[in-house]
Amino acid sequence: MIKKQASAADILVFTQDILVAVIAEQWDDLAALQQEQSQMLRDFFSDAVVASEADKVNFIEVQRLNKEILVAVERYKSELATELRGIKVGRLKVGSYQST
Repeated sequence: MIKKQASAADILVFTQDILVAVIAEQWDDLAALQQEQSQMLRDFFSDAVVASEADKVNFIEVQRLNKEILVAVERYKSELATELRGIKVGRLKVGSYQST
């Protein structure tokens, strides 16, 4: 089965879906979604077709959404690091109480 190449609008909608997944904290799916988006972009630009004005607008929005996704991922990583530090501090306190 031959898969139809995604349009700029399709890529934008897909990127919006990625952002929704990030907002819903569906982190397990993120890597696969980003790989699929990367493939869609590679396929689109491999044709060397001149992008229309609408395509350019769509790709500017894709870029903006990707930045928003990155910010959300960084925020999540920071939250995880804070939780891990808290767990580590808790373990140290437990260990210290047990040794006394």
